[in-house]
Amino acid sequence: MEQHALPLAVSCPAHKGQDDVRPVSVVYAEAAPAVLSPVPVLRSAERLAWAGTICGVIGAALIWVRAVAGGGVSGPLFAAALVCFAYAVACYGCAAVRRVSIFRVQQGMPRALAVWRSAWYCEQCDGVFFAPDEEPPGVARGELMSPGDFQELVWAAGGYLARAS
Repeated sequence: MEQHALPLAVSCPAHKGQDDVRPVSVVYAEAAPAVLSPVPVLRSAERLAWAGTICGVIGAALIWVRAVAGGGVSGPLFAAALVCFAYAVACYGCAAVRRVSIFRVQQGMPRALAVWRSAWYCEQCDGVFFAPDEEPPGVARGELMSPGDFQELVWAAGGYLARAS
């Protein structure tokens, strides 16, 4: 992945000074403020898949136990088994959606990181900006944005803004 060198000293567009101005990546590495994160935090789909498997096995066991015990499957037992199977399908569906979200974030990460790495944070102004001639599309020259607006910009560049809830 190609990286370009950041200038050694950049002035904040709000207070015009270089004090308290550092690259966003450095601020994030030191303090880890969630609002400067280049990607949303996504949980693994593994637990959901296991929960679906367990629910499915319980549903099958309910039917099997009643069938082995004789007398066939009763209405309430069959309803309980169906509820277990429905939960299994729901868990598998949620796990699939989560896996797709993880895949989309991974696919968009290079674009998001390109914007994220070129940004500067001014601690004094609590704002993020880009060096002159480094502004991504849609950002005005010398614009100081809030960390939240910056995160939206980065996540939109990665294509996962709408999925980051």
